[in-house]
Amino acid sequence: MRALVLGLLVMLMTGGCLPARPGGALEIKQISQSHQLVQRFDQAFISQNNSGEYHIILIADVMPDQNKPSDDDTLSPAASVPVRHLVHLRVLWRPLDSAGAQMSATGNSSIDWYVFTPGVHEGHDLLRYRGSGLATIRPDAGGAAIRLDNAEIHPLLHRGQMVDPMGSSSVAGHVHASQNDHAVSNWLAEIERLSQ
Repeated sequence: MRALVLGLLVMLMTGGCLPARPGGALEIKQISQSHQLVQRFDQAFISQNNSGEYHIILIADVMPDQNKPSDDDTLSPAASVPVRHLVHLRVLWRPLDSAGAQMSATGNSSIDWYVFTPGVHEGHDLLRYRGSGLATIRPDAGGAAIRLDNAEIHPLLHRGQMVDPMGSSSVAGHVHASQNDHAVSNWLAEIERLSQ
């Protein structure tokens, strides 16, 4: 009983909410077609640098045994090879309020989306997309809730045998990222390596 009472007190003191689990999903709609795909992310990290920019990293590892038809058209590998989705959102500024975010005609973030085969030959097969959009960040106790709107990505690089399932696409969705400067720094180093 004391544990229940203490738990309720902690919830009330933190605004009635427990920290959200990291991760989320982005919906991808092909610009040239009406086909819509969903990519779920089970890892998400956020960091803010000294100049006020936010770096957000989203990671999804899609394993071959997940390559089965699904009702929500989740992006999955076309062959029996594991595929990693790595997204880097760089948010340059935050709107003062949500009304300002909705009224903004310009984006505040750059998007780099990498799809590659992890492991021994990591980066041999690689798709890279680049774009921009409007990211709204709502910080909380363990990190931040991020909403991405009015975003578009376009193919930038195709290396190896990977097939491009998206092409130029609009992107929108919600994620929750854990505050973790070390993880963000490590993934940015990985992105630098992939870009060579």
